[in-house]
Amino acid sequence: MEVRKIDTEGLFLCEFQAKVFESSLKNAKCSSEIFIRRFMNSKIAENIDDRSILVTNLLPIDVIEEIEKQ
Repeated sequence: MEVRKIDTEGLFLCEFQAKVFESSLKNAKCSSEIFIRRFMNSKIAENIDDRSILVTNLLPIDVIEEIEKQ
């Protein structure tokens, strides 16, 4: 398996996801295990994967609120 190089957008998305997980420690109403499972199955995760989240102005706290709505 070949390792894919991360471009500038990919690096931004990695950092954004890390900030979401970090923020969830203080702001999510559920455990980290539950939050991560919900995140990985969310529309937000799909938007990160297809990079469409780059055209939004979502903050990590917005992502947490959106996931908790789902």
